[in-house]
Amino acid sequence: MTVLALTLDARLLNWQFVVPADATEPLVLADPANAPRNAITVAVGGVADHLRSSGWHAIVAPDLGRWHIDGGGAGVAGLLTTLAGQVAPGGWLAFGISNAWYPGSLRSVDALGLSRIHRILAAAGLRMDDVYLALPDHRRPAVLAAAHPRTALELVLERLPTTYVPAGGRWPRLHRRVRRVLVAAVGIAPHWLRIRLVPGFVIVARRPT
Repeated sequence: MTVLALTLDARLLNWQFVVPADATEPLVLADPANAPRNAITVAVGGVADHLRSSGWHAIVAPDLGRWHIDGGGAGVAGLLTTLAGQVAPGGWLAFGISNAWYPGSLRSVDALGLSRIHRILAAAGLRMDDVYLALPDHRRPAVLAAAHPRTALELVLERLPTTYVPAGGRWPRLHRRVRRVLVAAVGIAPHWLRIRLVPGFVIVARRPT
């Protein structure tokens, strides 16, 4: 795979399918190649240069953790607080983030649990409209499954992970067998546990008018 192909990864734009369609000039924390043409993009370390008193109608951070240094001493939680405070009345914030309760993220500095995310957004006056489970994670969001109703995730687990393997990966048959075992285990788990242990989230929050 070429460097260009890696840069232009269409999965990084999947958030466009789950956010409101009313953003004419969104502020997007992403590389220009991984953002819509009408977006104002923000480089790592550049969030402070884009803060404004009137706020923004639409803010998107597909990988909030990559910009966590912009949160100052408070890290990714501080950055989320800053972005939430920049949402104008009637506007929205969409972001992808690692789940702090996922076994692979237990020591990660750029992960947050869903309960803490909810508290941060509520403190900023935003309501969490939609929660999507990013599979295999928010950095490679091949699939975004709605957290509710549970049938949305069950449909994905039933049909997609058993056949999907990363392009160019070794031992594809072994990967498929492992995925079948994982799907079977997840299939018998209660839905609240699935959500608690998912690798990552894509969340859409809105400030009332």
